[in-house]
Amino acid sequence: MSVNRIQIKASLGEKQITIPIGQTFDEVGREQLIRDYEVVEQQDNVNIIQDYETTRYSFSGGSFIHYEFKFYSGGTYFDKFKPLGYKDYELAKNKKSFVNSFFKFDYWDSPLRKEQKLMFSIVVPANNCDKDYPAMVDINEDPLEYFSQLASGDLAPGQLPEYDIYHPYITVGPTQVRNEGYYIQWLKERNLLEIDTFYMSCNFFNAGTGQSTRMINKNPLIPSGSWNPTTDLGTYDYPEWFYYQVKLTIREGTETPKYYYNVYNYSNMNLQYGIQGSSIGTLTPIIFYEYIEP
Repeated sequence: MSVNRIQIKASLGEKQITIPIGQTFDEVGREQLIRDYEVVEQQDNVNIIQDYETTRYSFSGGSFIHYEFKFYSGGTYFDKFKPLGYKDYELAKNKKSFVNSFFKFDYWDSPLRKEQKLMFSIVVPANNCDKDYPAMVDINEDPLEYFSQLASGDLAPGQLPEYDIYHPYITVGPTQVRNEGYYIQWLKERNLLEIDTFYMSCNFFNAGTGQSTRMINKNPLIPSGSWNPTTDLGTYDYPEWFYYQVKLTIREGTETPKYYYNVYNYSNMNLQYGIQGSSIGTLTPIIFYEYIEP
C-alpha cells in the first residue's frame, strides 16, 4: 500500500538527498477529524443544554381576575352548580364529589383545530370558587345539619336553617390565600418558542359523575344578529365560540410587574382582520357557559 506518492529524483552529482517528511504526528489531520466527529455525534444523540426555566406572569399588572361559570338546566343558564347534580350539603361540607372536581383551562397556539397545538394547561380546583352563597338547609338532603342548627338556639323565631355553599364564581389575585389559576408560567428563554398569544378554552370535570363538561364563551340562548336560538341552537362556529385570547407582555423599564398578561374577548373578526377584542377579567368577568350538544 502506498503511504504517499512522493517522487525523489537524484542527480549523480549530488551527495545529499532531501526527503520532505512532515513533522506533525496527528496522522495528517486525522486526530482533529476524529474530534470533530465526536462533537457532531454528541450533538445528534444527546440533548443540547437549553434553558427551560419559566417566568411568572401576573394578570393585567397585578390586579384581581374574575371568572364566572354558568350551567344549563330547563331551558336557561344558572350561576349555580346544582344543574350538574350537586346537592347543597355537598357544596357546603366539602364533600369529595365536589372538592375533587376542577376546571381545566387549556392554552393553544391557534384557534384553528387542524393547526393548533396545546402549549400548557392550568387546573383550578372547584373549591377555589367563592363560598358566600346562602342556601336553605334541606331536611331531606342534610337532616343532621338541619336539626343541629335548630337545636343550637342561634336561629331567630321562624328562621329556617341555612349555610353558605360554593357557587361557580372565582376571584383570584396575588394576595389571595387560594390563588391557583392566577399566575401563568411561561418560558423565560423566548427564543425556544417565539409565541406570546394563546387561545384559552375551558372544561369542567365533575368528580361526582366522572363526566367532563365543555364550556363556551357566549350564551347561545341570546340571539346575535339574524341568529335564531330556536332553530340554530347548537350551531357553533368553533373558533368564535370556544376561546378567549390571552396575550403575554413584558414591560420595558422599571415599571412593575414586568411580566403580565391580559385576557380579551375573541371573535372571527380577530382571526380574519386582526381586530383586537375588548379586555375582560377585571370589571367584566370572564364568563363561560356550559356547551349544549347540538
